[in-house]
Amino acid sequence: MSKPAHWCRIPEFDKMQSWSSSLMKNLSIPSYMKDGISQYSQCSMYVRNYTYIAEVIDKMRNGTIPLEIISVSLNTTACQHGWVYDKSLFESTVVTQWDLVCEKDFYTTAALSVFGVAGLIGNFAFGYMQDYWGRKTSFYIYLLIELTACALGVVTQSFGQWLLSRFIVGLTVPAILSSPYVLAIELVEPTKRDFCTIVSNIAYSIGLIMLAGVVHLYRGWKALSLAVSLPFVSLFIFYYFIPESPRWLLTRNRFREAAKIMKHMARINRKPIPANYEIVLKNKLCSSPEIASVTVCNYGIKDLFVGKQLARKTIIITYIWFTNTSVYVGLSYYAPALGGDEIMNFFLAGVVELPTYIVLWPSLYYCGRRWILCVSMMLGGFACLFTFITQAGT
Repeated sequence: MSKPAHWCRIPEFDKMQSWSSSLMKNLSIPSYMKDGISQYSQCSMYVRNYTYIAEVIDKMRNGTIPLEIISVSLNTTACQHGWVYDKSLFESTVVTQWDLVCEKDFYTTAALSVFGVAGLIGNFAFGYMQDYWGRKTSFYIYLLIELTACALGVVTQSFGQWLLSRFIVGLTVPAILSSPYVLAIELVEPTKRDFCTIVSNIAYSIGLIMLAGVVHLYRGWKALSLAVSLPFVSLFIFYYFIPESPRWLLTRNRFREAAKIMKHMARINRKPIPANYEIVLKNKLCSSPEIASVTVCNYGIKDLFVGKQLARKTIIITYIWFTNTSVYVGLSYYAPALGGDEIMNFFLAGVVELPTYIVLWPSLYYCGRRWILCVSMMLGGFACLFTFITQAGT
């Protein structure tokens, strides 16, 4: 939701030639000093007779501008006829579409907040869906909802309608990110979960890098929305090739389906497996065959707080997730606003993630999870503080 440079629109200047753009700004827009640099006001304009000024400028194009025109008025007012936006980086954004500047400046922050709140709600709602309908089916339901909401968002006629579509998208995003990850680690043995986790995160970082390239190609927000959402339609082709999680099937006492998937995985990996593997699974998970028919237990959030030790671990892990997600998302959203080329900043934010996985892979094996988590969070925290201190010093 990029917010380009903008200034008050003067209708009388709309037909003026580009050669006089700087002059028109000086005659109509107040300027002020910020960090030693002169900048034009983005929300105010001088109170002047612009019809007369436009006529004089047009007649005196090759001559001298009268002094009474050059003299600046001391009276200012808020923008009366909308804004003119700098389109050197983006042809259009949500901000320029509905003029979300000046008195509506907080709308962009509100939109990000709504998106985040939707994600929080979606985590709870769709988390239960994963446990009830399975990882695979739930993922494709989320995907269909997100694609529909993204498509509708492009054709919305007001900011309120667009915000509603973003709320729906926000509901699905955390679930879409977590479902494939959960499915991947449930399809492999515990010793291979490190590998699946790192590969998944590498794929995510590569996706961010590729996204910067897509943004470079599509500079209008509607075309960009379609460019980053329509490719997901191709994922429906893989519905019949992606297996359901055998571990989830076992928790639902669906031993036959789990055994069928495990036999297929064993055949692909050329591993021996008993022909009666369904019975083997039942005997391994149940003390007697009768227990296999017992009604499936449904667990909820309250079960995470049963006992002091489990409750303490739940609170600590939740706090860690909250902290890391807040910092990561915050840095990702505001990386383009660091100055310079916004697209390049976003590209670099994705690139810097890749080297960490080269170090992380062996570190997890030799040092374990807790020390890696503790050290990385401390380093990240000090880096954020150092950035703040250096900025305050300048």
